[in-house]
Amino acid sequence: WLYKYLKTYRLVDLFICPSRFLEKKLTDADSSYNGRTYTIHNFINKPKYVNKEYEQYIVFVGRFSKEKGVELLSKAAKLLREYKFVAVGSGPDEAELYNTENVTLTGFLTGDELSKVMSKAKALIAPSICYENCPLSILEAHSMGVPVITMNSGGMAELVEDGVTGTLIN
Repeated sequence: WLYKYLKTYRLVDLFICPSRFLEKKLTDADSSYNGRTYTIHNFINKPKYVNKEYEQYIVFVGRFSKEKGVELLSKAAKLLREYKFVAVGSGPDEAELYNTENVTLTGFLTGDELSKVMSKAKALIAPSICYENCPLSILEAHSMGVPVITMNSGGMAELVEDGVTGTLIN
């Protein structure tokens, strides 16, 4: 409110947005952003581990919270008992996954450990129910040749070509 009142944002020449989704939200909300936005997706250093031999599991990487879709992850795992799920991370809704037999919790992983787990996965699942701009987990999965199952909304939908680099779900 203060910056809008002081017209601070009018002094900015260009706003860099990590997704076309965010760029559209800005320009739809206030026409003063028109012509002053540009989308550049996040970027990462390509992980070392590109594994051609997949194991039969679907990996989730992120915060175990409602907005990140941990409840949907739990429901999917319970419906798809023939699949093994590996959940990497921690968070307030971790208990949602405790009683799901086919989910293995690894705790929080980074660096080489995370890359090893992600690179061996058959797919990454990113079931966020909130708008995401440009999730790094999707970029990391793609860099390792791992397809992504994610929501057809927000910036997530920009990163996955349905049927080619993964699957978009509603």
